[in-house]
Amino acid sequence: MTLAELIANLSAQQADATRLRRQVDEAALLGDVLAQLDQVDGVDTRAGHDLTTRAAAEQLGLASHRTIERYCREGRFPNAYKTSGASGDWKIPAADLDAFRTAVRRDGGTASAAVGAVPPGPRRALSRVGRGSGG
Repeated sequence: MTLAELIANLSAQQADATRLRRQVDEAALLGDVLAQLDQVDGVDTRAGHDLTTRAAAEQLGLASHRTIERYCREGRFPNAYKTSGASGDWKIPAADLDAFRTAVRRDGGTASAAVGAVPPGPRRALSRVGRGSGG
């Protein structure tokens, strides 16, 4: 390989690397934009997105995720479910969190008024079946 061929080859690789770097930067920017679009009023609203009790507590401004666990047991998030039977972690659908937040705002900022803010959905029914079967 001659020096001229080597220089031409390196120039082509540099151009490819520059093009690839630009594509990576554009993809990262697109990812940031999509993440911002997924956020509405500070709540992740992607369809099918379920939150942990810690994430729900953080979004509601509560100091402890245990409060959210209690709310789940009390039915304040009617479509919340446990990941694996009675000992699993609670998951709260984003729609339940949105409805809870709306009910709290509507009723003057009291969480106790938000009990049953969302009608039970299929996940709640499946959760009850799971608890009844001992698993």
